[in-house]
Amino acid sequence: MDDNAVKGTYIADLVVKYKTEFGDQGEARIPVMVEVVAVPQLDLEVKTIPDKIYANSDFTMNVAVTTKNSDLKDAVVRLQLPDGLEGENREILGDLEAGETASINFSLKSPKESGPTTRIYITFTI
Repeated sequence: MDDNAVKGTYIADLVVKYKTEFGDQGEARIPVMVEVVAVPQLDLEVKTIPDKIYANSDFTMNVAVTTKNSDLKDAVVRLQLPDGLEGENREILGDLEAGETASINFSLKSPKESGPTTRIYITFTI
């Protein structure tokens, strides 16, 4: 692993050496795409207050964000709320230095009737 590798997609040659059934030898170069993925830059901790959420009730979703390896500038946190769930879905996180933690609270209201477990997706705009 190279810690200095830059995130991105690159072309590399896969070199295949072969020998035919007649004893002929050769080499083929096949271009392949290699993707270098980034090391996670954020740690998230999400909890609700109260812990249990009942139908037609108000609750708070707390999102704690910790930057890991680099600064975060002008970040915005968005929630993708499923049908029936209401409330705040966008908060400005702002700037964080590497290693710093910030906490955001979203005021939400659960649907009027209970149902299956619902997923809320969290996205960041940086």
